[in-house]
Amino acid sequence: QASLGVPSSLATKDELVEYLQTIFYTTVRHAFVDFYFFEYTRFAPNSPTVMRGKLPREEDRGLATMKSLLASLPTKKQAYVAAATSKVLTTLASDEVYLRETPNWMFLKEETRKVFEKFVEKLDKIEEEIKSRNKELDIPYTVLQPSRIPSGVSA
Repeated sequence: QASLGVPSSLATKDELVEYLQTIFYTTVRHAFVDFYFFEYTRFAPNSPTVMRGKLPREEDRGLATMKSLLASLPTKKQAYVAAATSKVLTTLASDEVYLRETPNWMFLKEETRKVFEKFVEKLDKIEEEIKSRNKELDIPYTVLQPSRIPSGVSA
């Protein structure tokens, strides 16, 4: 019987591949969405957690002014609380284990360990490619560097 989306068994290699792809996709997506969230939301107009005033109606379309838009934004205190909450939720743990650093004790068989080592080599190549591209950028892209993706989803 499946529990929390975890299958009770995997009968074929294809089932295993699909399950592992789901885990990796979820981990990487979580890293992107969660740990980049503060960078985007700390500026309240990008993603205000509170909007003040009445909800606009269809007949209000096109009638917004700069004054009405500014009046609808959160207060400084509301924006500060939202930014502080976002910062706490997006801070990596000091003892975070990253994707390429998964502990060896998780791979008891030599064959499994070799597969993981090959995976890490691919991650290292991706990391080098990202770093190479970053040399051309004023602001380097670091969000999905393999060295910055936690090994699992904890929140």
